[in-house]
Formats: sequence, structure tokens, C-alpha cells
Amino acid sequence: HLIKRKKLDEAHAHIDKFSKLLRSYIKSSRNRYILLTEEINNLKNYIELQQVRFKDKFDYEIITDTSIDINTSIPSLLLQPLVENAITHGLLHNEKKGCLRIEFKNDPITNVFLCIIDDDGIGRANAKLIKEPNVLKTESYGNELIKDLISIFNRYEKMNIAIEYIDKEKPLTGTTVILRIKKV
Repeated sequence: HLIKRKKLDEAHAHIDKFSKLLRSYIKSSRNRYILLTEEINNLKNYIELQQVRFKDKFDYEIITDTSIDINTSIPSLLLQPLVENAITHGLLHNEKKGCLRIEFKNDPITNVFLCIIDDDGIGRANAKLIKEPNVLKTESYGNELIKDLISIFNRYEKMNIAIEYIDKEKPLTGTTVILRIKKV
């Protein structure tokens, strides 16, 4: 699209982001863990590519608590599907410009690493109504991938990973996903 519109500098910048994202995902697929700083860069690249693709349909912010070491290792390939779901099933169907917020923090009481993905999209109930009938019968591939990854990490890596989906109540809209990671 950018090349057709002769926006070559923008096209080059986005192709560069896309290639970095692909290389990083290939690297991540070979490793069980990724540094938080790398994961944040991957998420930024992915989100910014989606913003261009969907013409700035939403804003985003990524917040990292100052108590977190950004060189902390977290399970790889776990967060992107959650962010993708927030964008494609929630924010893109919004009539107004939406907001995606990703926060990383530690719970000092339980010594649990938290990743909170929050959107003000249409919410999971409304997103299900929009899906085509044949899609309703099967759970999304991203959700299956997340469940499988969590199960593998909990079983073989001796971790305690839990995921919680919170549907916002009116007058608010959207979904909050809380991922809790604790090394046992």
C-alpha cells in the first residue's frame, strides 16, 4: 500500500520492522525463553505494524514497573497472541479510536511476574457475535496456542503460569488479560 502510494521511506521503515519481527519470532521459536527487553521490542514492532495496517485505529502504551529487571527471562511466544486478540477481536471493531495498554510488574507479596494486557475494545461477548458461524464452533488458534504453551511450561519447566480474562462491565468496554508467571 505504501509503495503504491509512493511513500517509499515509510514503506522501507515498515518492511524493516517486519523483517526484524520475523527474525525475532524465528529466533524465539527455537528458544524457550526470551529477555523481557526483547519481548517488549517485538511487541512494539508488531503493534506499530498493526497501527499502520489499520490506519491508526488505536493507540498503545507499554509500561514496565521500575522494580523489574528488563533482562528477566520470560516464556517466549506467549504474549503476542494475546496482544493480537486484543487488537483484532476488540479494538478493530470499535467505532472510536481505541487504546491498548500492556503493563509488566512484579507482585512483591506473591513474588509473581505479571503481564497485564488491557484494551477498551468491544469486549469478548460482542466479538463472539461478530464471528462467522463456522468460526464459532472452534476456538481461535491463538487461544489454543496459549493454552498449550502454558501447559508445557507448567509441566516441563516447573513453572506456575496462570491466565485470567476479565470482561469489563458497563459503562466500560473491553477486556483485561492478566498473565501470572511464577517459577516454582
